[in-house]
Amino acid sequence: MTLQGSPPDLWVDLGRLAVSALLGGVVGFERRMQAQPAGIRTQMVLAASCCMAIVVSRHLPYLEGGGDPGRIAASVLQGIGFVGAGAILKSGLSVHGLTTAATIWASATIGLAAGAGFLVEATALTAVVALGLLALEPLEVALTHRRELRRITVESKAAPDLLNQVRPVLSRHHIRLDEVGGTHRVEERRDTLSLVVACPESMSHPDLVRDIGAIPGVLEIRIE
Repeated sequence: MTLQGSPPDLWVDLGRLAVSALLGGVVGFERRMQAQPAGIRTQMVLAASCCMAIVVSRHLPYLEGGGDPGRIAASVLQGIGFVGAGAILKSGLSVHGLTTAATIWASATIGLAAGAGFLVEATALTAVVALGLLALEPLEVALTHRRELRRITVESKAAPDLLNQVRPVLSRHHIRLDEVGGTHRVEERRDTLSLVVACPESMSHPDLVRDIGAIPGVLEIRIE
C-alpha cells in the first residue's frame, strides 16, 4: 500500500507554527491599537491553532494511508465564521466589529497557509491585511466622510409641515435623511416624527437638538 501525504517533520511544523503565530500577532497588534476586542493574543492563538489544524490534516493521510487533507481546513473556515460573528456588535442603528470579524477570518487563512507550507503567501497576506488596516485608513477618511446612522424622534404639538422645517436644520448640520416615519394622535393633538439619518461622526448633538427645538411647536427631541 502506498502512503499518501507527507511524513511529519517536527522542526518544519514548529517553524510553521511560529511563523503563523507571529503573523497573526501582527494583525492583532493593529486591532489592539484600534481598541478592538480581538487583539494580539486572540489573533495569535487563532492563527497558530489554524496552522496546527492544517498541519494535522496534511499528515493524517500519511499516517492513516488515505483521506482528504482538505476536510479539516474546510471545517476550520466554516467554524471561524461563528467566531467572527461574535465580534460584530449592533448599537442602535450602527454596526461595529465588521473589520475585526474580517481580520479573524484573515488570521485563520494566514494560519492555514502557513501550516500548509505557503510561508511566503502567508506573509504576503499579512502585509496586505496590515496595509489595508493601517495605511489605507487615512485615505478612506479623506475620500469618504464617515457617517453613523441615528434615529431622531421629534415630538411636536400642532406643528404644521414639521418635516419641511426640520429638513433645512439637517442640511445645515450636513446630515443626510434616509427614512421618514411618524404618527399623529388626534386626541392629544400631538405628532411624532421619526427620522433615520446618516450623521457625521463629529456632529455636535447638543447643537442639533437646540436648532430643532427652536422650531415652533416642538416639545421633545430624542437622538438614538
